[in-house]
Amino acid sequence: MAIRVPWDKAETALLIDVYLRIEAGQLPMQEAVSVLSHQLRYRAMKAGIKIDEVFRNENEIRMRLGEIQFLMTGGKLGFRNTSSLFKEMVNMKQSDPESFTKILYDARKEIETAGPSKEGFFKWLSNRMTAIQFAEVRFALADLNDYANKKNLI
Repeated sequence: MAIRVPWDKAETALLIDVYLRIEAGQLPMQEAVSVLSHQLRYRAMKAGIKIDEVFRNENEIRMRLGEIQFLMTGGKLGFRNTSSLFKEMVNMKQSDPESFTKILYDARKEIETAGPSKEGFFKWLSNRMTAIQFAEVRFALADLNDYANKKNLI
């Protein structure tokens, strides 16, 4: 059994960011929860933290989003019981967005490599389709990336 690992500021910033993106309609809840769970689990393993099947799993992410919702809505929605760190980070997001953004930026850099690299993915993909198909997929992904950047989705 893994030991209980408290949330840190980077994880909390990512959680708040995901909450805000879900609320803005930029991310579907299920996809956001799944991706964040994977990223946080990978980040912990990369840091040498022994994790088990419940560490930052999707159920925990959903519950923690409810805590963030409570704090972001002034207690109108969500789960009341929350940590002092979550309160501190929501307060920072609201009163010192520059400091919050710095923590979020650093956290995103940590998880950018959470999983296979882009180059590794393209190498794997190129071995599974024709050169023409591969080129079409790369162009489509480049267009998708440009669109997502223009819409501030990534």
